[in-house]
Amino acid sequence: MGYAKTKNLETIKEHTDRLLENLKILRKIYGKEIVKVINIDKKRFWELLEIICKYHDIGKVYTPFQNIIRNKL
Repeated sequence: MGYAKTKNLETIKEHTDRLLENLKILRKIYGKEIVKVINIDKKRFWELLEIICKYHDIGKVYTPFQNIIRNKL
């Protein structure tokens, strides 16, 4: 199991799932305003942002990083 945070113990999956939920909220509340100011197809923008959310912490699976997290636990 890979951990993302020690302060509020959270796995990488839990952290990513929460981020994806926040993306849905962002899109619902501010989506229309955001697409007015972007210079990319709006559908593609949201697809790319979802990919970014899914992979933004991929480096945390690196064993030395996980060892640091586990030592702090």
